[in-house]
Amino acid sequence: MATETTEETTAEPEETTDYTRREQVHYQMICESERDVAKLAVKAEATKSKASAAKKNFEAADEELRELIRRGPEEQPMLPGVDGAEDAWRHWQLIEMGVAGALSQNLVDADIKTIGDLSDIMDKFGVTWHNTINGVGDKAAENVDGLFIEFWKEHPEFCGDPVSANEEGEDE
Repeated sequence: MATETTEETTAEPEETTDYTRREQVHYQMICESERDVAKLAVKAEATKSKASAAKKNFEAADEELRELIRRGPEEQPMLPGVDGAEDAWRHWQLIEMGVAGALSQNLVDADIKTIGDLSDIMDKFGVTWHNTINGVGDKAAENVDGLFIEFWKEHPEFCGDPVSANEEGEDE
């Protein structure tokens, strides 16, 4: 029996050693995983901070945009047909009264882009207004005069109160 006890005693330390090695390997795997998790936690926190800063920047820009939209442009041209819009025609493009082609380009080159711009230059220089613009001769000027007459016929809403105009004509 003594031999049997020796064999059993010898066998037990081998099992304990194998078990201890498995524990050590398992423990090392846990340690490695914990290091990986710690590194990822640091990365996640840094990313979270960046995301938070980006979100704050986005929210500030979004609020600025919404305020800009709410406020609107400082000076808005009046729309035709709206009460108080007697001068809305001044903001219309030249094409609205039929000015097109080379004549339109010559006017735009002279910084005359709207019907109001054209009206202003005509008021300022009278019948010789076209002499101040390259490429606009007498025939083109006559054409523009005719286009203005047609424009006012098509848009009497911009000509003032017709009753007032008739009364003023009768007084003279």
